[in-house]
Amino acid sequence: KKSSISPGDYLRFMFFGMRLRSYRIHVPPSYDGSNPMPLVVVLHGFASCAKAMLYVGMNEKADEEGFIALYPNGHTYKLEDHLWSLLYYGQWGFIYDTWGFDNVDDVGFIRTLIESLQKTLEINSSRMYVTGFSGGAGMTYRLGAELSDIIAAIAPVAGSIGGIFTDRYGHPLPLYIIPEPEHPLPVIIFHGMNDSSVPYNGGGSLSVLSVNESVAFWVVHNQCDSNPQIDISESGNIIKST
Repeated sequence: KKSSISPGDYLRFMFFGMRLRSYRIHVPPSYDGSNPMPLVVVLHGFASCAKAMLYVGMNEKADEEGFIALYPNGHTYKLEDHLWSLLYYGQWGFIYDTWGFDNVDDVGFIRTLIESLQKTLEINSSRMYVTGFSGGAGMTYRLGAELSDIIAAIAPVAGSIGGIFTDRYGHPLPLYIIPEPEHPLPVIIFHGMNDSSVPYNGGGSLSVLSVNESVAFWVVHNQCDSNPQIDISESGNIIKST
């Protein structure tokens, strides 16, 4: 029985890749260490941090459904970004190395973080999930591709599988697309058609790939039927493709 972490909310730190990394974790009141619980990794967006993601209500949902919520923090190179995040949110975060050009191994960090928590908490290894918003959704896609050996499913919100980006110095980079997953993976994708930051049809200031291209990636690699079932709500505002 593992019980080194009691129910509650924690801000914790660890060293990984020669960096001090941090994360928040919420352990629901129903956790007593006797039964393995699912784990949901929640990823913040660009220029944000784990603390800011608490507004989505995942802690309350964790209490209702009985799962552990984990909020990793991103990183930043710039001192002013550290100070802005510390002043505004009370902790640092800012960005994940979603597209692999910062030479920061965020995939390795999150894998190692999950593995370390499995040593101190009773986590159901067959029910570990990842969700994220905007830049965190892009990282969710990438983790689904690179951690398909341990992740049960992903739920990106307002993200993309890739695009043509610039590095932190403003230099353009080649087209990036997340790598092919080793295993099939259940995916549920949420995206608004009026999204101006990560446009539904792609492009925009970030030159991202479209939602349809992101969906097609998983249709191919999960060997799904390419002809979806379409359901439209009575208002016409919600379209669900299965």
